[in-house]
Amino acid sequence: MKVEQTWNFNPRVIPSDLSGFSIGVYSSPYGAMTDAYGAFAPEKPGSYELTFYTESNTNLVYQRQRSVSISVHPYWVQSISIPSTYELEEGGSAILVAEFTSDVAGKEPYDKTVKWTSMDESVVKVDGNGKITAVAPGTAEVKVTTNGSWSVPGDQQHKTASCIVTVKGVENVISVGDYYYSDGTTSKAIVAGKTIVGIVISRDNAKSTDVKLPNDCTHGLVLALGQGEGNWSSSYDAGKVNNWALANGYQNTTGVYYSAGSYVTNDYGKRLLGYNNTSALRGYIAQYGYTSGILAALDAYAATVTLPASASEMYIPSIAEMQLIHNNFDVINAALEAAGGTPFVRDSYDNQKDLYWTTSENESSSGNAAALDPFTGQLHGGVLKGSGIKKVRYIFAF
Repeated sequence: MKVEQTWNFNPRVIPSDLSGFSIGVYSSPYGAMTDAYGAFAPEKPGSYELTFYTESNTNLVYQRQRSVSISVHPYWVQSISIPSTYELEEGGSAILVAEFTSDVAGKEPYDKTVKWTSMDESVVKVDGNGKITAVAPGTAEVKVTTNGSWSVPGDQQHKTASCIVTVKGVENVISVGDYYYSDGTTSKAIVAGKTIVGIVISRDNAKSTDVKLPNDCTHGLVLALGQGEGNWSSSYDAGKVNNWALANGYQNTTGVYYSAGSYVTNDYGKRLLGYNNTSALRGYIAQYGYTSGILAALDAYAATVTLPASASEMYIPSIAEMQLIHNNFDVINAALEAAGGTPFVRDSYDNQKDLYWTTSENESSSGNAAALDPFTGQLHGGVLKGSGIKKVRYIFAF
């Protein structure tokens, strides 16, 4: 049988007319049982032994027991795929997202553990999350291979997919902390007579994970100069935005869950999905007649700034995009202040006031979304959407 499947059992005693006894049951390993007249519903693959036994029967001289062995198989990885080719500028980066199919249609593989490998790290490096970084001009193959103990059956080879990454050289390499202007140009020092509209916070190609972004927005991300505040949404009676998003062609909008006393980012929380999430939040509140303080603040600020046609519209960061700000906090904040923007200022009395909204939801709670402290990188996934009034920043892709 497969994980998540259920075997309903009804043990019988012969002769059938005996009474005054009960039947007990235990499993090894422990934890997959309900009761003797319930069901066997294992959450993990492996070998189990169920033992049924009689007890408290004054009519029996000996206790009787019978055991049954059950092999529980996972949903195996049938195939894995990544883009076959990818192009980056020197110094740029992107995330290759591995897609999986299962041996059972409509099911997710149980073990998606993978190993990423660059065949030439002098050209392209890749980390354990599939993030590729262009080191120098040239071409390199990047491979992803299933690597989990429950990814494929023991008699099969692990599944592999490859991407040929081409790195192009650039004369003027854009860096984090550079100034971004209303005409779409950048500089490392402020240019007199030009209008600064933001600070470069990443060379990551957000389009590689956020397919809702315009096609030409592949060069990096910019933090706008201003900020606002507000609640996330006036109501969540209609459930999570994620439910609406998945039903309307958007990607998953969750990003965090609670485990062992702390908040942990899930797979989607590690992706640059702010544009997707912001667009989904707009659609959600429009359909159900709610309001959003952070969207109102975003729209009010965006109306005062003219962006070049090559940039996306402004949106609210996801967890991963707020984390980019934390990763290079000192450089970005110094550039904000020099450009006459609103720098991040720490509240010395209440660290809850240092939290900034993200557009990533708590995957297990309709009423909570995630906020992040850019000073420390601390993540809080339990902020109330309706009553939580937090600050918010705005970004755009170029």
